[in-house]
Amino acid sequence: MQTRRILIAAALSALALTALPAAASARPAASCAGTAADLTVHGDLLVPPGASCRLTRVTVTGRVTVAPGANLVLETTTVHGGLAAESNAFVAAEASTVRGRVRLTAAYGLDAHGGRLHAPVTAENTGFLYATGTALDSLTSTGGETYLASARVDGRVSTRDDRFTDLDDTVVLGSLSITGPAQGARLCASEVDGDVTVTGARGPVRVGGDCGYAVLGARLTLTANAAVDVTGSTVRGPLSCRDNATAPTGGGNRLRGGASGQCATLSASPPALAGGRAYADIAARLASALAAATGPAF
Repeated sequence: MQTRRILIAAALSALALTALPAAASARPAASCAGTAADLTVHGDLLVPPGASCRLTRVTVTGRVTVAPGANLVLETTTVHGGLAAESNAFVAAEASTVRGRVRLTAAYGLDAHGGRLHAPVTAENTGFLYATGTALDSLTSTGGETYLASARVDGRVSTRDDRFTDLDDTVVLGSLSITGPAQGARLCASEVDGDVTVTGARGPVRVGGDCGYAVLGARLTLTANAAVDVTGSTVRGPLSCRDNATAPTGGGNRLRGGASGQCATLSASPPALAGGRAYADIAARLASALAAATGPAF
């Protein structure tokens, strides 16, 4: 975290927060390139293409748009509207609140620590979506990386064709649907109240085990995955496994809804899956993104 703060401070330039002349029909978006602290932005905010904007203890009453190639760092900041990050845009949020929808479209990525995202979060073909200690409404990701740690999701989590989808020490009150992760998926020390479905993972799928047991409140369905391990976990609904490339492994589970298919008799042998995961180096990605947009302030 200290490295991350040093990189942010080194990469961002001095304050430049401006707005276009007022129009009769609507307030124009303010334009931010540089740093701003302890103020209120009335209306919408734009981080222009290629610019970097750092907001500390700022309130934005409208929506925020991070244009292509731009970077936005929020620190103890509140956005009352939505947040949109466009192609190759990067967003880092520390202890911040966004009340409207968050949409990432071919963005570089979103890294959130603490705070709350009150409305649905959608990431399409975005590099990564990482949330640590963050409360979210719901989350949908396609073609990225999803990592939730010590997070809480009030609704559902759905990912498709991610590189991986991992949950550590996380609570999901809705359902969890994971389809086609190239490097697999992990549910570690986490609780999911709704149905859990993992389908077509080309890497290993781990539920519980040495990374911490999982508690699943409804059905668990594991279909057509490369490898599966379910160890030391509680599944309150039916456990169903079919068409997985190898017989699922695991043991020491509490299967209150019974088990069927390939999971009718789990192997008692030690798990055959590697437990490690090489997550994105956020510090390096942050430095790279900001280094490309450190021109003079507007």
